[in-house]
Amino acid sequence: LFVLGLGLAFVFVVTRSLWASIALHAAFNAIAVVVWAFD
Repeated sequence: LFVLGLGLAFVFVVTRSLWASIALHAAFNAIAVVVWAFD
């Protein structure tokens, strides 16, 4: 999770948009739910 946080912070610094980080966080959560559901 620490690495995810660093990645999201990097995306925020590069894009200067919180929405990009929010979208990536939502995508990560969606992938985690799909993996969990089919595990």
